[in-house]
Amino acid sequence: MDFDPSDFPFVTIVKDDGRGSAGGWQQAKANLKFTHRSSRGTTEWYCAITIKMPIRTEFMGKIDPIRAANLSEEITEAVANVMDYNLPPGIFAKILPARQRSRSSPRIRCSARR
Repeated sequence: MDFDPSDFPFVTIVKDDGRGSAGGWQQAKANLKFTHRSSRGTTEWYCAITIKMPIRTEFMGKIDPIRAANLSEEITEAVANVMDYNLPPGIFAKILPARQRSRSSPRIRCSARR
């Protein structure tokens, strides 16, 4: 799979007040297209995902929307490239966010539709 950071448009949900070691919250909603090609033909489906990420963390510092989008793209591609595309789209959509979460700390939800 080849996604683009622009597929993950992050917006601020809770502004960072600058206090403490971490703060703020941002999220991106994306509708990503997946394709499976086999001897039986091509199947395409969309997975609507929501990725939530802090704006500032103690360990990563500030995570601006561009950095959040780049991280989301890298993690989503890494997970998508090892997914089993023989799974029905609905099952695929349930497994994808769990695998994304195991590779990262952001909160991710996903649902599929054809």
